[in-house]
Amino acid sequence: MQSPELLELLERLDVRLIFYPHTELQKELFRFSSPSDRIILADQAHYDVQTLLLRCSLLVTDYSSVFFDVGYQGKPVIYYQFDEEEYRRYLYAEGYFSYRHDGFGPVVETEEALLAALAACAESGFAQPQEYAERVERFFPMRDDKNCERTYHAILALSGRGAKS
Repeated sequence: MQSPELLELLERLDVRLIFYPHTELQKELFRFSSPSDRIILADQAHYDVQTLLLRCSLLVTDYSSVFFDVGYQGKPVIYYQFDEEEYRRYLYAEGYFSYRHDGFGPVVETEEALLAALAACAESGFAQPQEYAERVERFFPMRDDKNCERTYHAILALSGRGAKS
């Protein structure tokens, strides 16, 4: 957030960045500072993460599952995974979901690549590139108001009470 290139990019594109750290890091937010009114440090006492996800134009995340919420809405996602080797070695092995092959946006590893991806996304009007839009459609094939009903019937089927299709 202290990057002069990021600040210049935010100014040039006339956009704001809302920094909302993971719940576990919220208590450390006081350690951060914003060098510009274009960067908002959002704490959970004043900002609701669900509202932020609904209102955002783009999500930058590392490995957090919030990208599913944003992708489902058809909004672009950028994965900034500058520490992937350490993350995979010490925290989580890659599971069923490969960010590079299944993800809803590009995976970048450097600050320069992140800034380039941010600029490209903003300059496109925050449109989701076709490649990633197709991945979202494959991942969420049913996009209607019947998810609760399908879940209910699946639970009934698992419980042995039968279900309607």
